[in-house]
Amino acid sequence: MAVIGAQNNRNHSKMHSLLQALQPNLAPLSGKSAKLLATSLTVALLSSCASTPPPQQAEVEVRNIPPQSDTSGSLSDDESKALDDEPILVATDIEAENAARRVSQAEHYQRQAQSQSDATAKVEATLSSAEYFVQANEHRKAAELINSIRPFISTKEHSDRATIVLAYADYAENNCGSALTRLDPLTRMETVVRATEFEETATDDIDYALDNDHDSTDDFFADDDTVKREYIDADKTLATEEALTTQQVDALLLSSFCYQRLNDSENAVWALIRRESALYGASRAETTRYLWQVINTISIEDRQLIVQESQNTKVRNRVQQSLRGEIGDTVAAPQQFTQWREELTPLTTSTVVDNTWNIDSPRSIFVLLPLSSRFNKAAEALKAGIEREHQLNQSSYKPDLRYYDIGDNPLQAGQYYAAAVRAGADFIIGPIGKSFSNETNNTHNYTQYSGHRPRPPLLLLGGDQALAAGNYRLSMSPEMEGRRVAERAWQDGHLSAGVLLANDLTSKRVLNGFNERWLSLGGKLSKTIEYSPQQFDHSVELKQLFDISRSEFRHRQLSQTLGFKPKFSPYQRGDIDFVFMVAKNQTGRIVRPQINFFTNSQMPVYATSSIYNGIEDTINNIDLDKTYFPVMPWVVRSGNVAQYAGQLNMLHAMGMDAYRLAGNISKLRSQRNVVINGNMGQLQLQTNGELVYQPMWAEFKEGALHVIDRRGLDTTPLELELSEEGILNYPQGNTENDNGSSPQSRKGSYNDQNWNTRESRRKVGG
Repeated sequence: MAVIGAQNNRNHSKMHSLLQALQPNLAPLSGKSAKLLATSLTVALLSSCASTPPPQQAEVEVRNIPPQSDTSGSLSDDESKALDDEPILVATDIEAENAARRVSQAEHYQRQAQSQSDATAKVEATLSSAEYFVQANEHRKAAELINSIRPFISTKEHSDRATIVLAYADYAENNCGSALTRLDPLTRMETVVRATEFEETATDDIDYALDNDHDSTDDFFADDDTVKREYIDADKTLATEEALTTQQVDALLLSSFCYQRLNDSENAVWALIRRESALYGASRAETTRYLWQVINTISIEDRQLIVQESQNTKVRNRVQQSLRGEIGDTVAAPQQFTQWREELTPLTTSTVVDNTWNIDSPRSIFVLLPLSSRFNKAAEALKAGIEREHQLNQSSYKPDLRYYDIGDNPLQAGQYYAAAVRAGADFIIGPIGKSFSNETNNTHNYTQYSGHRPRPPLLLLGGDQALAAGNYRLSMSPEMEGRRVAERAWQDGHLSAGVLLANDLTSKRVLNGFNERWLSLGGKLSKTIEYSPQQFDHSVELKQLFDISRSEFRHRQLSQTLGFKPKFSPYQRGDIDFVFMVAKNQTGRIVRPQINFFTNSQMPVYATSSIYNGIEDTINNIDLDKTYFPVMPWVVRSGNVAQYAGQLNMLHAMGMDAYRLAGNISKLRSQRNVVINGNMGQLQLQTNGELVYQPMWAEFKEGALHVIDRRGLDTTPLELELSEEGILNYPQGNTENDNGSSPQSRKGSYNDQNWNTRESRRKVGG
């Protein structure tokens, strides 16, 4: 297939070159004639691309593979590539629906106003109607309503609300000057902000001249033998200097819109900074994200000019921060009027449906796994998960289960798939791995080998191609891990990220997923620093991350200028409010304490699921305290019974959920916004066939895992039992663990004589 792809690429390249060569000769022809000739050439060349003969069908062999003895939790670099794709989050456009809803609300208040006999109540209802018309972009209707009640407005609040509505009408008509004139009484404030106490000192003037940045007063006047390492909270620089009314908050947003349209970038930014300082929580985060986008639309040259010439300290500092990081290019504008007072909630809620086998479930399931390939450890762990779930299935609709070992050649994966179809499969699971999955997803394999039998659903466990019709995909990938961290940090209200990652391929893939999702949400990526997991001291990288090296350099320059060494504490940048630490468990134990040292233990730190290997080790994991990370319910529950650890244990959970999805795929497909609770997390089917799982979230407390967001999932510990025949049994354990604590917190779950840490395998009777 690789040879065929290369040949096709060469043919397409020839076609492109030929068309370019003929372009001068086509010019004299009429548009219609030239187009006809070009189309004929294209068809001819495409026909030659499609003339490559298909590969010969390989003989399909079903092999019995003995159990593997090595069940350690870590995978090699090649094996980790088996988790080589990401679920795609599907965004829904709801603008039209929202506009219609707001018009309906406006009309409701309009009818309410008509029924009021009291003048004040009539004004209140009319103002609400006009504001909803503005939100629906019906500005002219809004202005007509305001003009109809002007003689009856008697309070300042009502007058201010009316002013803002009329200013929005001016803005909609592109009369920005008129809108700003209306808003001036609400937004009037000195353009030049009073200098901070720090800037009023001669020492700070010198420091600003050296580097256009600031250290706190304590940096220069600390006690002789004390070096303070205080975390600089970005919120401190945003404290409001005056209490703003609700109408002023709304007016500042509109004034920023007007200044942007007038290309007055400095005042547009300043209006948003003032609005930001008056808000809290999710509403403030929403404004901050939009503020970054507004700054990002300013050219680099204009931003540098603002930094050099602006007399507004807060504007200058915020614009300067934008030059030292990466910002996403799109985000929605903040909400208007009193909408910003409402908590931001998900647009849709998901309903949990039962995980039950029914008449619509498949009766014959075939599983395709590369059991005799270099991915054998991953395949065996996944197979064990499928078998466990199959043993627990006591339904009368329990299916027949059969395995195909597809070997080590991805080019034959599609042929095994076709063999499963011919053998009567109602549902096919697998294979795992990008190359295996992509080959199986190729529809040519089906048409070539399966004849006319109806195509059964296929649940791929990897791959990165667009899914063929009727195919589904469940996968774990580094990119997906990065996306989950970005979504959680955004949900927690963070705005600016600093990323510290290992200099390996997997970590870079995590970063790619994080960046894509974080920037799309409107977050700011302030700094990214790579480190080597082989080294012990990461102080150099952390100084770069927090810009402490620059502060130390400024101190040396200042000392030379003054002729003496003022007392000094390294300044930390204020535009990082959390760190995303991409590290495995052992490396994280080294890096996390050093982050604490440079941030006085006040910086929130997020990590991927690899920070926790599933093994209780409170003595060493105490260095990871206050680190937040995603975790699968199975990893939390299986502390006493897990046959595997680390990544292999997560693949074990993936196998169990693949089996569950096979039995419930018709239910997920026929209902909107439903999920099933699985061992990986909550599982939901997206419109493009991707099955996305949302894990639980946990943190380390005193070295032990503590679940902080269960998402309604079961965390009850499972107990290991032996049947009379000596077979391992895994009870369901349906009782809820309401306190959210980890089953691993009980002594003896891992650190006893029955746990073989070398092989990461639980021994029985030993």
